[in-house]
Amino acid sequence: MKKQYLLMSILFISYGITACLFGQIVSISPDTVEQGRALDIEVTAENIDFTQGTNVVRLRQGNTEIVNYNSIINSPTSLTSNFSFNTDHPTGHYEFSVWSFFTDITLTWPDGFYLIPDLTVASLVSISPNTAKQGEVITVTILGTNTNFAKNEVINIVWLKNSAGQINAISTEPIDSVTIKARFEFTYAHPIGTYSAYIKNAYDGTHSMTNAFELIKGDNPPSIISITPETIVQGQTLDIEVTAENIDFTQGTNVVSLKRGDTEIYMNKSTTKSPTSLTVNFTFTKSHPIGYYDFYFWNTGFDISLAGNQIMFKENAIYLKSAVTGIDKLTEEKLLFFPNPADNLLYIKEEYDIIQFFDINGRIILEAKQEPIINMANLRKGIYIVKFTRDNKSIMKKLIIN
Repeated sequence: MKKQYLLMSILFISYGITACLFGQIVSISPDTVEQGRALDIEVTAENIDFTQGTNVVRLRQGNTEIVNYNSIINSPTSLTSNFSFNTDHPTGHYEFSVWSFFTDITLTWPDGFYLIPDLTVASLVSISPNTAKQGEVITVTILGTNTNFAKNEVINIVWLKNSAGQINAISTEPIDSVTIKARFEFTYAHPIGTYSAYIKNAYDGTHSMTNAFELIKGDNPPSIISITPETIVQGQTLDIEVTAENIDFTQGTNVVSLKRGDTEIYMNKSTTKSPTSLTVNFTFTKSHPIGYYDFYFWNTGFDISLAGNQIMFKENAIYLKSAVTGIDKLTEEKLLFFPNPADNLLYIKEEYDIIQFFDINGRIILEAKQEPIINMANLRKGIYIVKFTRDNKSIMKKLIIN
């Protein structure tokens, strides 16, 4: 009995060695197919017996592997395997291999099979022109293949998109089944950069071209020229006059706000005086922080928004100063301190609960309490606002440090 097992083992090993040395694939038919197809592939080999055990057929390209475990045996040296190739399977050469369970032998044919693109699938080919500037209105021509842009008055939706946003075409015109014209209006709110192009309709679905279009910086961005008045007192409700260039205030709705840190003051209303002139009404309460405010503008017609580098604004446009209440006895003519301009020391004429020094950006840089002489040696040369407070009533004066 042991001799029989020994003899079988020797024969099995001998067969495996022989197959390893001489077994090879002779032909693969067919060896080429398009994506989206299913077909039978016939394999012939030599010096191997496919009738023994199970045979596993594999196609491999990189991390993609297509496997068939149920091949049909035609003869000891021939088998047929059925494969389905999806449209998302990578095109190109595949390694073709057959593994025999009985002998544990793998026959391999590098680059033995080739998957080609499905040329019947709709796709986008080109867009022209493929660049534009902010502020331009242009018409682009998009070419496709196997598309149905003009079929039965189909509705085509065209847009450009990147990580920063999406720009929709304002109109489309199909020329024929593979050609369509799309009109775009590029505003200064649209971020510059590279965009992918997309077309969608009921027949073709959605197709795209990656990084097909580039929007570059425009020559005449909208900008604010002036804001009047530039200084406002807490507690006021008043009109602010705004003039700008390269924009039409008469188009769309205009929204304006003032912002300082976490505080944002929105307008009560705005009135258009001319295409480049706007009157904006604001209410400033006594609780609004004093200091400089940035001026923000948004227009729905031009889609000039308040996000990131898409804003139209004027930095430090308005200075909000404290309302003089209670200490209004301390008139502008009354001397509160001296000298002015000053060097290192400032002499205070009366006692106050607190004295605060603000820089031109409205930041508190020094505080003093009930001190007749204040040492300012650590302050830089420049203009400061000094706020005197007593019994919760304040007044502000300008100070120059030499």
